[in-house]
Amino acid sequence: MEGGRYRRVEEDSEIFSEAFTLYGLGHKDMIDNILYASAARLGLILLTLDDELRKFVLEKRLKDPFISVEELAVLTQGLRGTRGNHSTELQMSRDK
Repeated sequence: MEGGRYRRVEEDSEIFSEAFTLYGLGHKDMIDNILYASAARLGLILLTLDDELRKFVLEKRLKDPFISVEELAVLTQGLRGTRGNHSTELQMSRDK
């Protein structure tokens, strides 16, 4: 997408399968399940205010693609005034 800061996601059968797995494990919000499955499968960071989804994923010991608003604020403080691919820098910072 314009500016390179966003990535268009095309859901495939693996993503929908993962979403249905979450549903079977007890998380009944399919939109959340699709968003989570997309982030987890494609290595994306998921920013959400949905504590229920985040707690569910952590309780089930699933892959954690989440970033909180607080974590994002801390990371973006360090990125102010810099140029370049912020999504790459953000991922690198999160992996530390």
